[in-house]
Amino acid sequence: MPQNATVIVRYGPYESCGLVEHRTFRLQGLQCALGARGHRCVLERSSERDSVELEVNGERVFTCRVTHLEFGEAWDTSRPIILHQYYAMAN
Repeated sequence: MPQNATVIVRYGPYESCGLVEHRTFRLQGLQCALGARGHRCVLERSSERDSVELEVNGERVFTCRVTHLEFGEAWDTSRPIILHQYYAMAN
């Protein structure tokens, strides 16, 4: 990924406590990790349920389910799937 890129974080609604809504709580760690690497995050709502996509220069570079991200986590790269996908995106 280019240095100091603008990263579009496209996120869909997910179910919590019986309500399906767009929420950003699970995206906070991701935003912090990208910001720490000098990237600018732009959040965009999507209609795709339980989905997160990162787009850089018109190309999708990462995708996962919103519910696979931990609430308020500091983007735990010790988790193997996240680690692999994140470093693939970052390089």
